[in-house]
Amino acid sequence: YQPYFDTIIGQGAKGNYSTKHSKTQITDFRIPQLMLTPLTIWTYNCQRMSSAHKKDWDLMLGKQNHIWLMQGTQETYTPSRGEKPLQRSSTIHYDIWESKALRRRGPAGQFFSPPEGVAIWAPKGLSSILKKVFVPDDIELQGRGMIMLFERGPFSYAVGTIYSPICVYGPKNVKLNRKLWNWVQKIKQELPSRTPLTIGTDANGHVGSHASNITSRSDDLDELQPIGPYSPEKENSHGTVLR
Repeated sequence: YQPYFDTIIGQGAKGNYSTKHSKTQITDFRIPQLMLTPLTIWTYNCQRMSSAHKKDWDLMLGKQNHIWLMQGTQETYTPSRGEKPLQRSSTIHYDIWESKALRRRGPAGQFFSPPEGVAIWAPKGLSSILKKVFVPDDIELQGRGMIMLFERGPFSYAVGTIYSPICVYGPKNVKLNRKLWNWVQKIKQELPSRTPLTIGTDANGHVGSHASNITSRSDDLDELQPIGPYSPEKENSHGTVLR
C-alpha cells in the first residue's frame, strides 16, 4: 500500500496503489513506462542567448532527451511593445521558455544588456505535460528565476533556473539575493508534496571556509566545513544564504 502513485522510469511496476485524493486502494495495478529514455538535466550560464545563438545551440545539441537550465541570457522585454517578461519560442528540437529582464537605460542614458535573464530548454513534446510556469511578480526579480512544473498521471517533476546577483555593492545585492531564494522557497511549498524540484543556478556564492565577518546561521564549526574539495574561497554572504 502506497499513498501516492510512484514515478517509474523503466518497465513499469505492478503492485497495490491508492489514489491521491480519495485514498481508495487499487489492487494489482500496473504503472506504465513513462519515458523511453532517461531525462538528463544540465545547468549552464550561457552569458548571452540571442536568436542567432539559439540556432547554433540547437544545431550543436541535436535531438536529445535533455533539459537545459540557462542563466545569464541577457534578454530583455519592452512593455510599450506589449511584451511580457515570460516568453516562449522554439527551435527545431527544443521548446524554450525565457524569463526576461526589463529593458532599461544605464547611468549615461543609453539602453544596455543587463546581466539577468534565465531560460529553460525542454525537448519537443514535453510541453504537452507542462502544467504551470512560475516567474517572480517582483520587478526586481524579473529575469532572475523561473520554475516549471511538468505533470501527467503519476509523473510529477519540477525544474528551476536561478541567477543570483553578483555578491558586491553591499547590502543591496544581499537583500535582493535573499528575496530571490525566499521566492524559490515559496514556490517549492506550492508544488505537490510528491514533486521533486531540481534547481540549476549560478549563485555567485562561495561555500568554502567560513569567513569570520559573515553572519552564520550556525555556531557549530563542524557544520561550517567547505562544501566539496573545489570551493576553497571564503564563504561570502551569498554562500551563507545558499548553505
